[in-house]
Amino acid sequence: EKGLVTREELEQLAGGAYPLAMPSAPGRGNHAKRTVFVPGDHVRVRDEHVAGHVRMPGYIRGKHGVVVSQSPAYPFPDAHGHGIHADDEPTYDVRFEATHLWPQGAEDALVHVAVFESYLELNA
Repeated sequence: EKGLVTREELEQLAGGAYPLAMPSAPGRGNHAKRTVFVPGDHVRVRDEHVAGHVRMPGYIRGKHGVVVSQSPAYPFPDAHGHGIHADDEPTYDVRFEATHLWPQGAEDALVHVAVFESYLELNA
């Protein structure tokens, strides 16, 4: 191969340690209080702002929806993206009313989002 630079060569050229890929935040494991949901459950997306890699779209934080279905468990991204061990989690197809997500201009429509279990709680 041509044009490759080793870590040692890079550090020598940079004048010291040169981290190539460091996480921007520590990440986190699964939520301590998780609930198994079933279709028809009314849920609320936790309003949490987590530094680092997450798969929770900002526009659903704190919003209410209805579980439509459950998918198989996958690696939990808040941990997996940072090399932290965590249980795999199912995702739920959660249906939201567009007017509740975007009250200032959404049409009367439904929005479906795949949401990891740790991001949800039962709607009180």
